[in-house]
Amino acid sequence: MKAATSPGARLTAPPLITPDQCRAARGLIDISRNRLAAASGVSLASLYQFENDERRIKPRTQQLIRSALEVAGIEFIPEDGGGPGVRLRRKDRTPSAPPTAAELERRMVGPEEEARGGHEADGPAGPTVPGLDTPKRSA
Repeated sequence: MKAATSPGARLTAPPLITPDQCRAARGLIDISRNRLAAASGVSLASLYQFENDERRIKPRTQQLIRSALEVAGIEFIPEDGGGPGVRLRRKDRTPSAPPTAAELERRMVGPEEEARGGHEADGPAGPTVPGLDTPKRSA
């Protein structure tokens, strides 16, 4: 989206998230559109059309998508001459303190699997993504 430049035209703010950033962020954390739509509260159709640059979405909707991705560990890089981008947020960890075995195990299995005692197949939903996965309710 470009700012309007004709005389008397309203200037538009740059988008909070671009379609390219959205697709790249999903790729970095390996989640499907379905999971991002559910986590952000945005319809799957809107997300699909946005990512394919078929539709502009409101700033509020952009913020919902961006917030869900940030919770999952994505950091948005502003356009600073090199173009906007995304990256994984750096973990605040000192190099002299390596992760413990228990910490590594927790990273490999989600908290639900850990409570059940180990690894389970990811299934159709894919791997557990901290910040996007919500605990399942007991029936």
